[in-house]
Amino acid sequence: MSDLEHAALFEDQLLDGEEILWTGRPDPSVNFDRRDLTLIPFSIAWAGFAIFATAGFVVGYGEAVKSGGQPGSFLFLVLGAMFALLGLYLLVGRFFNKRWNKLRTYYALTNRRVLILKTGTTPTVSGIPWDKVPGIGKAQGFGGTGTVTFAKTGRWKTDHGNTGLEFFTLLPWGKVTAFYDIAEVDRVYDLANELGHQRWRIP
Repeated sequence: MSDLEHAALFEDQLLDGEEILWTGRPDPSVNFDRRDLTLIPFSIAWAGFAIFATAGFVVGYGEAVKSGGQPGSFLFLVLGAMFALLGLYLLVGRFFNKRWNKLRTYYALTNRRVLILKTGTTPTVSGIPWDKVPGIGKAQGFGGTGTVTFAKTGRWKTDHGNTGLEFFTLLPWGKVTAFYDIAEVDRVYDLANELGHQRWRIP
């Protein structure tokens, strides 16, 4: 899909006098970023412990039933299975979710707002006016891509976007607006700063 086709997706969302200056989308071929340096070891530890503990409980439960003894609570088996499934999601499943999110996401910078479009059964568009953007940051990623953030992060604000763990962003301190894994990250960052400064009336 070309830039013109990307722009056409946003046409119905534009305000009077609003003009699209850049459009793009996250690169679905980029699977990892720097956050995975901590997330992957944590996922391996979680999944390994949960699977090992659940398997041990299943064996003990089965042997107790066979011998006519008193098996442990079935609730522990259910909880163990849930933790094991969560571990597998952290280790593998979140990457499929991450790719699926990328394939339905489009970004745009206009003279008035930062826009993010999610396509699908019920398309959604979120936008931030430039005078409401608290800060603009840039992080160089892998494979020549990078991320531009439109938020200030801090001790109580953790970015779970683009990790497959977006459900954590339901918490108000976990939500960050960002363009993830985009090409031309330097150009987009410079354009965003230029537009932001004009809106904020910074000389």
